[in-house]
Amino acid sequence: MYRLEDHGRKTRYIDEVENVRAELDSRNAAGLILPSLPSAKAPDISGAFASPCSGKRLRDIARGRKKAVILVSDATRKVPTADVLPAVMEELLAAGMDERDVTAVVALGVHRRATESEMRDILGSWWDRILIENHDAFSAERLVEIGTTSCGTPLSVNRTAYEADLRITVGKVEPHEFAGFSGGRKSVLPGIAGERTIRENHNPQWLMDPGAVPGRLEDNPIHEDMLEAAGMLGVDFAVNLLVDESNRLREVFCGDPVKSHEAAVAASVMDLCVKLVEPPQIVVTTPGEPLNICLYQAVKPLIALAPVLAPGGTMILYAKCPEGIDSPDMVRPFEEAEGLDGAFDYLVENYRIQMDHALLLVKIMKGGAEIVVVAPTVPGETIEKMHMTPAGTLQEAVDYALSRTRRETGVLFFPCAQRFLPEIGR
Repeated sequence: MYRLEDHGRKTRYIDEVENVRAELDSRNAAGLILPSLPSAKAPDISGAFASPCSGKRLRDIARGRKKAVILVSDATRKVPTADVLPAVMEELLAAGMDERDVTAVVALGVHRRATESEMRDILGSWWDRILIENHDAFSAERLVEIGTTSCGTPLSVNRTAYEADLRITVGKVEPHEFAGFSGGRKSVLPGIAGERTIRENHNPQWLMDPGAVPGRLEDNPIHEDMLEAAGMLGVDFAVNLLVDESNRLREVFCGDPVKSHEAAVAASVMDLCVKLVEPPQIVVTTPGEPLNICLYQAVKPLIALAPVLAPGGTMILYAKCPEGIDSPDMVRPFEEAEGLDGAFDYLVENYRIQMDHALLLVKIMKGGAEIVVVAPTVPGETIEKMHMTPAGTLQEAVDYALSRTRRETGVLFFPCAQRFLPEIGR
């Protein structure tokens, strides 16, 4: 998938996912960081549901309930929902529920609507057997206000989920750029929350908080607010999944919403820590699939790598981005204000939900990092407006970065860095 080839005085980097390559002098090749997660083996899905890691069995919880909602992730997360859905439905049917009383809600947050093809992939063999709908964070008619969190976040949630008397979440647990880890409570907030709720939770003050970073849940205000929101709605059963590099299911943790998520996080942390001997001056990264769908999603490995980059270093990001940027709000702060300081002030004063990644990019660049972007569908002038440097190819980006440094500077290749927790140490 990703590899370095030694050709004597030259070293070639090859990415078979994006079908790109770049060549550089071997003296400048600092290596390829390609940590591996445990290989996906046929997990005992039935066993996981028969003996949850915490709490009661789903069929026992579901007995006597009338309407069930299953909160599922959209295509940008590539969660193997279809692998575990048969086990979920087996439990519900064993409890006496009718499949016609089960609805899957695609927990989009403010992402675009899932297509019919994507919904088919999500439901797998249960397509056309249970109902499925897209969440709409902007429709007042499809939302219900249920209160305010202790941090002051007004909580509105999807009406279908609110009116159900049994709520189940299915999600993937991996590092998240500001919530610490994905999965669990994120199916509710941001998954099925209203736009204002999400905007308040993803606010600039919390995004800049030192606790709101990948891999951290303790003292993370965004996570704590999400957790409270999920508790206010009430989730009866959670299915938290660990996957391998190809998003194939490798482990299932289910049961109590909080405890099953904590168990999944604890089981994954040891596999996620990646120690670098020293801060790289130049690092090349890409998000891989499915985050390479658009620039809004593709910037996530930059956020993971920024803390380990050498002062004044360069990060090169490349991704196909077939859907372009897919977020006008991500670009707006750079269009409406001059310089990074101006963009930051605009973000704080005019914050909208999909400005979160813009704020994190500003934070990285104000710290002195240069970002070079290779994204064929995003106009170069747009990238320049965002105070980043456009490049037509990965080769051009590598050559440019090296031209601005000492001859012996090394280039480190670290694809899919957002899946891991990089740190400096031995």
